[in-house]
Amino acid sequence: MPLPPSELTLPPPPRLCGGFIQYWRPMETWGEDHWHPVLDAMVEAGMTVIVIQQLASEDASGHVEPFMAEGQDATKVILEYATNHGMQVYLGLLFNRLNGSTESKNLDLEDTAQKNINLAKTVATRYGGYPAFTGWYIPLETWTSAPQTYLMTFKPFFQTVSRACKDLANKPVAFSPFVNSLYGSEGEISEVTTTYQGFLTGSGLDILMLQDGVGARNLDPSDVPANAVYFDAMGTACAEAGVEFWANVESFTDYGSDCRRPADPERFKLQRHCIPKAKHAITFDFFHYMNPYVFLECMDQARQEAMKTLYRAYLEEIMGQ
Repeated sequence: MPLPPSELTLPPPPRLCGGFIQYWRPMETWGEDHWHPVLDAMVEAGMTVIVIQQLASEDASGHVEPFMAEGQDATKVILEYATNHGMQVYLGLLFNRLNGSTESKNLDLEDTAQKNINLAKTVATRYGGYPAFTGWYIPLETWTSAPQTYLMTFKPFFQTVSRACKDLANKPVAFSPFVNSLYGSEGEISEVTTTYQGFLTGSGLDILMLQDGVGARNLDPSDVPANAVYFDAMGTACAEAGVEFWANVESFTDYGSDCRRPADPERFKLQRHCIPKAKHAITFDFFHYMNPYVFLECMDQARQEAMKTLYRAYLEEIMGQ
């Protein structure tokens, strides 16, 4: 007699191939004493890919502030460690102030593209000699729920920046759109496939890391399986466009009012069961929500313990496979 669904044993979820690192000040000035324990934790967990989300950010006035310290430079420390440990590093460009939202109609995409290209020139000069520098990452994020006209607005931007990056260092270019919809109709899901297929074709993008949006939307675990249809749709779009498809699994929960905390380990495990067609799974972001050794001053004891708990639960999970 078959077991009821609640009693079925699921296969182990996909392992994480790596994690994002989002720089907060003063992280870009840290040296080996800070970064080596964090990276050791990634290696212990079997991770081989690091995505540094952004090497510059943009304030409300459009001023660009780099995360590249003179003197001790965290990115050089990370690249050297990665080179010595066989890891791959994707270097992110400009995190713009509107970040792909529907408010981006107010964003000058030509100006934003030029700022990214200027930054890419500095990145190529400064970090191009490190063997671990594997690819580029464009931090601007698009959504799943917006209409085709919205998405196509960004295509020339990605084409321009991708082309410039590859001219500087011929490496794959990645980006990470965001699942911001849930329980879409069959027609809406189909539109995601069609729209993204058209957007990706000829975009110059090589890797799409789909953010599951589970943490940012603070989804109830009962709603997480509904996310799978968006991964299925986006996986199809990527296959048709010849773009590699990854999952970006959020390892946090957003409680609003600028309060994000590490995810519940069981929910995090469930998320990785709901990413069909993804070739790899990566998490956003390892440093702030999973690293068990190095903490910012703003991280209280409860936050630190939650980070350690999530990391240890993941280690126990993969060791048991």
